[in-house]
Parts: sequence; structure tokens; C-alpha cells
Amino acid sequence: MGVISFWSLFSIMVLVVLVTMFGGSSSNAEIDYKKILEANKNHATTDEAIQFAENFTQDYFTWKATDEGKNNRKSIMSKYMIEDLDDYGGIDFTNMKKNAVVRNVELRQIEEKAKDVAHITFYVEYELKESGEDAKTIKSEKYFVVPVAYDGKTYGVYELPKFTFLEEATTVKSVSTPKYKKADTSEKNEIQEFLSTFFSSYAEDSQDKLNYLLYTEDLTPGLKQTVLFNQIKNSDIFLGENELEYLAVAEVIFKDPKSDISFATNYQLNLVKREGRYMVAGIDDIANKQVETIEETEEENNNEGEKEE
Repeated sequence: MGVISFWSLFSIMVLVVLVTMFGGSSSNAEIDYKKILEANKNHATTDEAIQFAENFTQDYFTWKATDEGKNNRKSIMSKYMIEDLDDYGGIDFTNMKKNAVVRNVELRQIEEKAKDVAHITFYVEYELKESGEDAKTIKSEKYFVVPVAYDGKTYGVYELPKFTFLEEATTVKSVSTPKYKKADTSEKNEIQEFLSTFFSSYAEDSQDKLNYLLYTEDLTPGLKQTVLFNQIKNSDIFLGENELEYLAVAEVIFKDPKSDISFATNYQLNLVKREGRYMVAGIDDIANKQVETIEETEEENNNEGEKEE
């Protein structure tokens, strides 16, 4: 009994030591991992930093050209900008006669400059107007760069903001999807008839009626007659990955019931055939899409030309 008791107590002690050692190291490893992530985080690019920069932009392009308005601007700018920068944020208020108000601010770009330092760029639309009922309103747009820094406690604009220009034209050339085999003519004709039925219901019917055409109830809400179905302009029907599954790629024309304006739209529908009828099992949810850019294509062509030379 003594021997058994000794080895039982010894085993329990060893187990406690092992649990303490490995349990503690795992906990410490987790804590260290969180510290590493936090240490590598650029706080000047977080959502909080973006909101700070947007608030500054709103206030920067809003002022009253009065003595009270000028004093108020100095007070507001001091909440954002570090010391030793211009009291008015760089705007000359010596002979200012126009009031300003912001109409729109949109985020365009975030650039990391250093640890907890970033440039945040906005597209800004604002209006300038002198006092008086007959005064002319001047509309202006700017690409506005806010230099933001974080010191571990608060955000600040560490130098005077600046202007830039961004080309808004897209560089996306195409989005390709996996290759599918085309359905035969009889299936294609049947599905094209179904597409007209579906999009008509999708645009104009109640959810209960639309659900009859969906593989899963409430898979998608209808358009509630905000637009009306006009026609299927063109469509391609492909075989799906499994039997009795299909992919329909369609260009659909809808009309605004109030203005009678037509809108061309693109949809990709996953279809299944059950008990002799087609149903929609998914909308615009094809996976494995690949994006190709114009720049990449041009660079590849240039590289190929260099190789030939």
C-alpha cells in the first residue's frame, strides 16, 4: 500500500508540473502573439484614423467669413493639428469674404508613410458663397491629403494638408470565370424561357410568388416593382458541375416605371432542375473569379517584346 501511495502521489505531482509548464507556455505564446500583432499594426490606417481624417476634412472646408467665424476656425483646427502649424490650417483669411460648406467627402486612398504615420486622401466637394441672397455659389472639387499620426493616445494632423490628383478611370480589364461547357440546344431553349419567367417575377411579384421559383425560400428578395422587367437581351447557358445543374449568364433589360428609362443589367444565375422544373439556387455567387488589369496586360506585352528583341 505504501509503494502504491508513493507512486500515485509522485505521478500526480509530475502531471501537475507538466500541465503548469505547458499550459503556461501556451498562454504566454498567445499573449506574445497578440503583442506582436499590435506592435506591427499601423494605427494611422485604422478605421478610427480614417474617421478622424474625415472629420478634419469636413471642418477644414467649412467656415464663416466673419470675425467670430475666424476665431471659431482657430479653435476647431487646434483640436486636430499639432502645435506650430498655421492657426487656420493654411488658408489665408486676411481678406476672406466667402463662406464655405462641405457637400460630399469620399475616401479615395490610404498610404502608409512610417510607423503610425499615414496620408489619407479624400475626394471633397464643397461650395463657396458670399453673404447676401443674390450672391453667386461657386462649386469646387479637390483631392485632399490629410497627414495623420498616432502617438499611442490620440490622432493628430502633423503637417499642413495638401492637394493631389487621382485618375479615376478604372484599370480593370476583365473578370474571368471558370470554363463551363455549353448546354445543348433543347436545354438552352427551356432555360431561356424560364429566365423570362424568373426575372419578371423577380421584378414585379410578391416574395411568396417569387419563392416558388427559388430552390431555397427567401434566397433573394424581389425588386418590389421598383423596376419592371422588359426583356432578356442575350444569354448563355452552361452545364454546371453536377448533373441537372446549370449556369445562366444573362443581360437583362429593366424599365423604371416612373420615367420609362431602360437599364441594361448583368446577372449570373445558378440553376437546378428538380421534378421537371427549373429553380434558381444562387445569384452572382460564382467562385474562383480572376481579375485582370490593363497595366498587367500592357506590362506582359512589353516584357514579351523585350524577350523577342
